[in-house]
Amino acid sequence: VPLGTANDFAAGLGLPDDPVEAAKVCASGHATPTDALVTDDGEVVVNAAHAGIGAVASERARPLKPVTGALAYPLAALLTGATTAGQLVTVEIDDDVVHEGPALLTLVANGPSLGGQALLCPTADPRDGLLDLLVIGDVAIAARAALARDVQQGELTARDDVVGHRGHIVRIRGEAIDHSRDGELRHDIADATYRVRPGAWRVLHP
Repeated sequence: VPLGTANDFAAGLGLPDDPVEAAKVCASGHATPTDALVTDDGEVVVNAAHAGIGAVASERARPLKPVTGALAYPLAALLTGATTAGQLVTVEIDDDVVHEGPALLTLVANGPSLGGQALLCPTADPRDGLLDLLVIGDVAIAARAALARDVQQGELTARDDVVGHRGHIVRIRGEAIDHSRDGELRHDIADATYRVRPGAWRVLHP
């Protein structure tokens, strides 16, 4: 039964937000093997982990949640995007370096959306045995309004300053930065590895 603020993972699986309707799914739904992400320090991530601007936005969204609900995420993202610089990282997927240098956001996704159902990885499927990686380069501040528009329209992967890949293991290393794991912040991480565990748990869905 979805109990979060934005319920992005549940939405990606087609689970209803309403607790009564969700309880009906528990009673009559189908159990399907579902992937999870596991970190090198022993945490489990259900929907997504991200480092950089997204983690800063998650922290700024906390005090806004009681007032604005799911709108807290996009509001905090707009504020953060106007003021935050990229951070130096090296990003690898399945041992191949796919980005080296400043990045606004590095996202490892199991589900297609986060932050109030912003469709950042529309091809992500938590039942396909793969994780999705999205890296947004250090976009100039003057160009970030267009970046925000592309986020809302689900068109990030068409941009030249965005790298997208699919695979099994992602490593993010470099400058010590904050990571957000399903909305829970982990501070000052200089080296982190995320790997997919195919079919690690079973979820009831309509």
